[in-house]
Amino acid sequence: MPRSLHNALKRRLSIAEHVRDKGDANVNELAEQYGVTTVTIRTDLQYLEDQGYLIRSFGGARCIDDPAAGTDAFSLLESRFRQAYPVAYQAALQVKPGDHVFLAGSVLAQRMAVLLSGIPELHIISDAPALVSVQNHTPLEGVQLTGGIYDSAAEVLYGWGEALANTCRGIDCSFIDLGGDPDGYHPASKDYIALCGLSDRNIGIIRRPGIPAAHLRVLEHLTEVLLLAQLKDVWSETLIEHGFQQQQIQGQTLQFKRARFRTAATSAP
Repeated sequence: MPRSLHNALKRRLSIAEHVRDKGDANVNELAEQYGVTTVTIRTDLQYLEDQGYLIRSFGGARCIDDPAAGTDAFSLLESRFRQAYPVAYQAALQVKPGDHVFLAGSVLAQRMAVLLSGIPELHIISDAPALVSVQNHTPLEGVQLTGGIYDSAAEVLYGWGEALANTCRGIDCSFIDLGGDPDGYHPASKDYIALCGLSDRNIGIIRRPGIPAAHLRVLEHLTEVLLLAQLKDVWSETLIEHGFQQQQIQGQTLQFKRARFRTAATSAP
C-alpha cells in the first residue's frame, strides 16, 4: 500500500490489524497515532464492528474471533472493498492529500466519498446532493455542491458548467461516472464536457455495458478511463476508436489512457 494514500480505508485496515494483534485498542491512543480526531476513530470503530472485525467497548474496542480463522483481517477488509466497488476503489487510489477533486454522478460520488474520507486537506466538488447524507456517517470534510437544477431520475444537479468555469480555481482530477440509462439521456453531459476543460486529469468510469448516448461526447474529452474488466469485450474497440490505449489490469479493473485526441473532423457527429 502506498504510504501517501492516508485515506479512511487504509486507516481502518490498519486499525483492524492492530486490534487483532494487540487484542484491544484505545480511542485516544488511536486518534493520536493516526493524527485524527476521536470522533473519526469512533466512526472507524463503528464501521469495523458492523463488518464483524471487532467489538466496541468503553473508550475503545476489543478483538473477536475472526470468522475466517487463519485469514488476515487486513486482507479480508481490503478484499471486501475491492470486490464490492472495484472501479471506485481503483479511482480512489488516484487521489492524494491536498487534491481538489470533482466527483460526477450520484452512485460514483457516494462510493468514492466513503473511500476518500479521511484524506488530509481534500476538497471535493460534486453534482450529487446525496453526498450530504454521506457526511453524516463518515469523517468526510470539505464537500461543495455545484448548485443548479436537480434531476430526480439521475439524482444529480445540472446546468452548472458555465458557472463552475467562472468560479473554480482549478481541479486536480475529475471522476465522471458514465453510467445511466443507455436508452435515455443524461442532463449533466454538457456540464461534464465543460468540467473537462478545468481539470488536469479527467477519468471516466464505466461500470455497465451501455451508457447514455450523450456520454459518448464526454468520452472525447477524457484523459483516462477505468473499466470493469468483465466489460472489456464490450468496450475495448470503442475506446480504441476514441483514441485510448489499454495500460494495465488492476484486479477487476482495466485502465485506458488517452493516446491521442481526435481531430474535429473525426469527432464530428
